[in-house]
Amino acid sequence: MDSCRYAALTSKPGRYAMNKTTKFTLIIVVGFLLYAILTGGVIIYKLDDFGGQRDVVFAEGLKSDVWVDPNFKAIGAPFLGFIYLTEKPCSFRVQIWDDSKKYSGIFIESISIQYENESFDMVNMNWRQNLIPHTQISSSAEGNINTPILMLSKNTPKIVTKYINFEPVFKGYLITKDSKKKFFEVSDKFEYEPKFGLTTLWISPPT
Repeated sequence: MDSCRYAALTSKPGRYAMNKTTKFTLIIVVGFLLYAILTGGVIIYKLDDFGGQRDVVFAEGLKSDVWVDPNFKAIGAPFLGFIYLTEKPCSFRVQIWDDSKKYSGIFIESISIQYENESFDMVNMNWRQNLIPHTQISSSAEGNINTPILMLSKNTPKIVTKYINFEPVFKGYLITKDSKKKFFEVSDKFEYEPKFGLTTLWISPPT
């Protein structure tokens, strides 16, 4: 009898320790499940941006814009967490909408970049792209209106190497449908706008 009572007494601390460990594990598991379901994973982001597109006009009457397109990188896994970053160098995204269907392509001979810190890059591009047929859809009281146009939306090679204010100069020419060249030399200013913050997978970080 004494040996049985001794065994019962000595076994209680082990059972208590096991129950404590089990409860702690359950709390961790339930906490993680709630975190994963409610957030999808926390996202820490550090994005380098230049405030959207600029209406860089290559020719009068032609709708066009240019914006800096950074490289996005995500490190992590869903329901655990992510770190969103942007990496250098960046490219320019060139967009053209030609309602008149007058132009067949664009040739950018060079892009020179004057950075705010007085450094200067001159890049010979020899970058030629053709405009392609596109249907532009707009709404009206009578319904959707489909307008055939020519358009371009392409990235240049990655040549923006610094995250500071800068002013690029685009030099080249547009190519008309009858193979004539319309030369341009245009520029605009891009202001650096870094973004840093914390969000969740269910709420997309700013881009």
